[in-house]
Amino acid sequence: MMMLPNVKAKYEEQHEMLIDSSHLLAKSFEYMKHADIDSLHAGLFMEFKNEEATGPGVIQEWFYPNPASKVDPVHLEYFGFTGKVSALALMHNIQVGIVFDHLLFLQLAGRRIALEDIRDADPLLYSNCKQIIEMVSEAVDQDDLGLTFVHEVEELGIRKTVDLCK
Repeated sequence: MMMLPNVKAKYEEQHEMLIDSSHLLAKSFEYMKHADIDSLHAGLFMEFKNEEATGPGVIQEWFYPNPASKVDPVHLEYFGFTGKVSALALMHNIQVGIVFDHLLFLQLAGRRIALEDIRDADPLLYSNCKQIIEMVSEAVDQDDLGLTFVHEVEELGIRKTVDLCK
């Protein structure tokens, strides 16, 4: 990010997109096709049609495929295609101008990801996990920290809780 010009944490102007999640690829393509390049240098404000969520979480969801999405089954195929083309480029030593995260290469090498590996990729997650690990076990109170053995997933705007273990 330091190599990119004009990277800011906050933007005065924002490029706004209202995306119909049932036509995610088509609507995203239309916004990008008609977007002025300068407006894309601004911040992003993303909203999904008929959904209340806004903010950074929505932007992150737009950037990454949701495997639980059943609204438009073709969009997952496009992500799969993109992944396969990227993998072929790596295998054939072809530079395609994509910067991959260090963690991806560790996974491709078959290495198990450790906490120290995520320090640069997600400093906040790393810091929070490190603090919990370093706590005295008696001081770790489930009610105070809100720790549970569940994973929350969002499927078509509905949040579900899945037990990590019985």
